[in-house]
Amino acid sequence: MARKKSEKVVFAFAGTAQAVYMEQCARKDNAPGRMIPLPREISAECGMAWCAPAEARGGLEQMAEKYGVEVEGVYEYIPDPSRILTLLNTVWLKDAWQTRFVEAGTQDDTFYHQDGTETQLPFMHLTDEGTVYQGEGWIRASLPLRTCGSIVFVLPDEDVS
Repeated sequence: MARKKSEKVVFAFAGTAQAVYMEQCARKDNAPGRMIPLPREISAECGMAWCAPAEARGGLEQMAEKYGVEVEGVYEYIPDPSRILTLLNTVWLKDAWQTRFVEAGTQDDTFYHQDGTETQLPFMHLTDEGTVYQGEGWIRASLPLRTCGSIVFVLPDEDVS
C-alpha cells in the first residue's frame, strides 16, 4: 500500500545542538513530530530537521519560543515518496570515539553548502586511525567507536555529485 502524501511542517536549525534541543522540548511537551534528515529542497546549516503534521505548526512555534529554541526556518513541505529510503536509513547513534580528537589537531577548512556557498569552519583532524578505502569516484573512511563498532563515512570525490 502506497503512503499518502500529506503536508508537513519542517523546522530547520543552524546547528545540531538546537535540533537536539527541539527534540528534547517536544518530548517534554508531548508535541507531535520526529527528527528527520533535512530535505534536499531546504537549505540550512544543520542536516537535521523537526518534521510534524502541518496543523501542528502554531503549537510547535509557540513551544520553540517558550523554550528559546533557535529555529533557522519553518517550511511547509510535502515529502517525496521516492526519497523514503533517506528517512529509513538514517540512524541516531550516541557513542564516543575510541580515540579522542585532540583539540590541537583542529584546523580551519572549507565547508561547502548545498547551495554552492562556502564557509571557513574548524574541522577535527586525526591521522593513522580507522580504515580508508578509495574507489572510482568515492572514498570511504571508518573510525572505531568506544562501545558499538565503528562509524563509516562514504563521500564522493570533490568533482562528483
